[in-house]
Amino acid sequence: MASLLDRTFAVIAVTPADEHTLNVLRETAERYQRSCGCTTGSVFLLTALSAIVIVTLFFPSLHWPLIWSPVLLLSAAVGGKLAGMGAGRIRLYFLYRSLLPRGAAIPQDVIPE
Repeated sequence: MASLLDRTFAVIAVTPADEHTLNVLRETAERYQRSCGCTTGSVFLLTALSAIVIVTLFFPSLHWPLIWSPVLLLSAAVGGKLAGMGAGRIRLYFLYRSLLPRGAAIPQDVIPE
């Protein structure tokens, strides 16, 4: 079965547009496929770190932030990375769906196996 990127490229190949537009669509699809989630992971990590610092400063009697900080930071970084990767795949899927003509089928000889 062809990957979503291959199917997107197949749809782009039969899209009636000028070459510049087709190149932009191909680059966008590749960027969505390659999205690693690093930016989202770092945002989640900085948010968790900020929350730990705020709780530690304003509630010094609570000691749970210091004990659970490594777990919270690691889970925020991993969760953010996975969320970023998933968002890239979802954006690729929506790009693919937006390029499909309404009610029309893509010729089967264009879609790679």
